[in-house]
Amino acid sequence: MGTISAVKIQSLWYCDIAKITADLTGTALYALLKGTDVKSITNIHQDTWKITEADPTVTGYKNELTGEYYRVDKEAGDIDMEFTIGAYDYPTKADLLGGTATATTWKRATGVQIIYKAMIALTQDGQYCVFPKAHVIGVEADTDKATGLSVKAVQFQPDTADVQPEYWFDSTEVKAAA
Repeated sequence: MGTISAVKIQSLWYCDIAKITADLTGTALYALLKGTDVKSITNIHQDTWKITEADPTVTGYKNELTGEYYRVDKEAGDIDMEFTIGAYDYPTKADLLGGTATATTWKRATGVQIIYKAMIALTQDGQYCVFPKAHVIGVEADTDKATGLSVKAVQFQPDTADVQPEYWFDSTEVKAAA
């Protein structure tokens, strides 16, 4: 069994959450990536891609008689995939920020947009990370004298019970499906 580092980003895709409806396998991920349902993000601005997991919130309760902890409440921290797209098209902008787009226009929608996407990342050392359901929070952001699309994809519990909230596969697992 090898070790991983999950170094940097090589490829990044997204698709509709309805495209992952069963427990994900290397074979299923291969088929999804070879199909037409995923959209590739072709430009990620330098040093902006990362996956982070916030520390959990922990509250300990003490026994007043002994001063010792006797129970604990623990709430998991958010798990996020973050990146800034430096060059993009209007349909991608609409997919990740909301609104409507054509090939040559984009219109912001009024009100709050709730966007869910499945996010698939491939690291430079051959590790796939998949969030089958992520709440996508996209904003326009200054990126070295340009307006990039800053995206934070927060891992959510998928709607289907058989689908886990996060998957990791070594690329050999996905290639074996070919």
